[in-house]
Amino acid sequence: MTIPPWITKDKASDSDAPKRFRISKGELWKAIRAKCMDCSADSYKEIVLCSIPDCSLYPFRFGKPLTPDALAKKIKQAETESDNDAENAAQ
Repeated sequence: MTIPPWITKDKASDSDAPKRFRISKGELWKAIRAKCMDCSADSYKEIVLCSIPDCSLYPFRFGKPLTPDALAKKIKQAETESDNDAENAAQ
């Protein structure tokens, strides 16, 4: 049995792999996002306020790359919404 050349290459490109193993960047981001939604019980707010920074998907949890400024803005917005929810529940 011969080993396919795309397995033994050090730097195999996507075009060398069989079609069933190729994944687009969009599909990859969707898969990461779906895993984060599953972990957070489908709560967007829980994804933003994720308390597991050791998770390998933590930096990618929004389903797309974010700049540090955009990330800080999302976190601040989610914390504000959480504070508002807590105040409304207390009333």
